[in-house]
Amino acid sequence: MNTFARYVQIWCSHCSLVDNLTLKSTVRILVRIVCFVILLLQKKIEIIKIICKFPNSKAPGRDNVNSKILKEISNYIVDPLVYIFDMSFTMGIVPDLPKIAKVVPIYKKVERNLPGNYRPISLLSICDKILEKPMYRGLFNFLEQNSILYEYHFGFRKNHSTVQAIMEVLDNIYEHRDNHEVTMGIYIELRNRAYFKNFFGLHK
Repeated sequence: MNTFARYVQIWCSHCSLVDNLTLKSTVRILVRIVCFVILLLQKKIEIIKIICKFPNSKAPGRDNVNSKILKEISNYIVDPLVYIFDMSFTMGIVPDLPKIAKVVPIYKKVERNLPGNYRPISLLSICDKILEKPMYRGLFNFLEQNSILYEYHFGFRKNHSTVQAIMEVLDNIYEHRDNHEVTMGIYIELRNRAYFKNFFGLHK
């Protein structure tokens, strides 16, 4: 309640209406403040829930801050995180430092002294992963609600799977076969970013 009263005082003094506030304008201000406080609390709760869901074994990024440490200090860092994330969403800018990854070679097979037998993985800061989750949820909900995603896009979507994709392909094949039509499929696997650039002609 003390925090709420402080917000009311700050808001009223900012509007220079302390002495002559009408009942209607007072109600409007209080509603705005209540909505602001509720939204702020929701954001804090969401961030803390995201942090708590990370496994303690999750590998940290180049800052070497692991999820166990973040869980211990979550109540102390949630306010600055909410502020930074809000600024990022509002300005459309992701801070540079969290985007710098720590690259770790993971052994795949056969001889360990050959570089080709290792697979590089990029470890980003866990704080960056916290930022990704509300960003992903908001963007994905917008795409779903406005029917922007292609109907037959099955990858990385809830209630969509590779099994459904295969069934859709088979249905198309059987339908054309029943109509005595020729069916043909072209499948391309792009394993390397360099191949991807060459294939689509994406050169600097």
